[in-house]
Amino acid sequence: MIGSLKLDKITNINISSFILYFLPISLIVGNSAINILNFILVILFFLVVFNEKIFLKKYIKLLKILLLISFIFFLNIIFSIDKIGSFVSYLGFLGDFILMLMIIYCLDLNNNFAKNFFKIIFFATIFVSADTLYQYFVGKDIFGYTLDNSHGRRLSGPFGDEYVVGSYLSKFFFLGLLFFRENKFKYLKLLLIFSCSVIIILSNERAASIMFCFTAFLYLIFNNEFSSKEKILKFFIFIVILISLFKFISPLRQHFIDRTFEQVGITQTEKNPHYNFFDSQWGAHYLTSFEIFKKYKVTGSGLKTFRIECASENYSIVNSAEVNKRCSTHPHNIYLEVLSETGLIGFTIFTLFILSFAYKILRNFLKSFKFSNQELLIGLSFFILFNPFQTTGAFFSTWNGSFYWILIPFILRIDKIRLN
Repeated sequence: MIGSLKLDKITNINISSFILYFLPISLIVGNSAINILNFILVILFFLVVFNEKIFLKKYIKLLKILLLISFIFFLNIIFSIDKIGSFVSYLGFLGDFILMLMIIYCLDLNNNFAKNFFKIIFFATIFVSADTLYQYFVGKDIFGYTLDNSHGRRLSGPFGDEYVVGSYLSKFFFLGLLFFRENKFKYLKLLLIFSCSVIIILSNERAASIMFCFTAFLYLIFNNEFSSKEKILKFFIFIVILISLFKFISPLRQHFIDRTFEQVGITQTEKNPHYNFFDSQWGAHYLTSFEIFKKYKVTGSGLKTFRIECASENYSIVNSAEVNKRCSTHPHNIYLEVLSETGLIGFTIFTLFILSFAYKILRNFLKSFKFSNQELLIGLSFFILFNPFQTTGAFFSTWNGSFYWILIPFILRIDKIRLN
């Protein structure tokens, strides 16, 4: 009987790990693949709970957090302007939370899980990079997806009609570098970072490009593998690469510099003058989301309701040159999304969690003023995902939201991840 229970536990771990290894690939395939994988993980979760009675005791703190958040979302749904839509979004949140729990479960009980998972992420990012670069030079990728010449040469790589190459690479790349052992292949890793920066820029995704390049600078600054002289030299080389890209490829210069300067008010055009960031369409989203929060201060307008509420004439007075473009599926900033859709209650808890994650990453650094390779790369991934001063995808979404729930378990287990 004891042997049977032990075998069941090992089987649960192996099956769960095997399914989770497909996560980075499912994000390339699309939302349908992600939903199918999450559905399988939910079934596995209940099988694990049924077969391993200790599971509930071991993760009781996380399950209490789930109950607390569920209660808050229950209030959110009651006062939501779209109760059905908010309830469906809450079900998606439950699936994501279970995804997080299953990753933690595998990290705790499968010694090889982290190493294998990071290896898959690494090779997935290499594949996306190579396929996107092929599309740039040939005009279509290996699957036949052609590039889009509107707004410059927009690249989609293996994502078809979704222009998220830069987002995928920027959010996964530094986690993928954990595939390498600490203090090994430092120049290869640097070459990969420089190459990935170029590919993300070529994809014409401005937010992803800015965040990745800035994070690459942070990698150079805090990486203990390089001396000060080496850091200065690498920093100089990186700057030269970036300047050369924008100097010699005019569509990139027009899209990243000229168009951005016009949209945020640094330069003026007669057709549609902008005087500051809030005159851009993203600024209009931000201002509208804050006005929604002011209307629904406590519990918010409801999960995934920005797309509905923003159309109200109440927000036509928003002080932005792009007020007519204020509507979107989300506010393009996860903090404003949480603030407007969950109110002060949800935003306060969300912010406390983010601060606790940041402290967990920085705790050892504050003692020694040095990052380990593991802490640095997980910290950089955290910075890319949770930096509040950037435009982002939706937090409460299938594709973009998955990256947050994949990273959180590695933050929670940062001291226990075994890579060797």
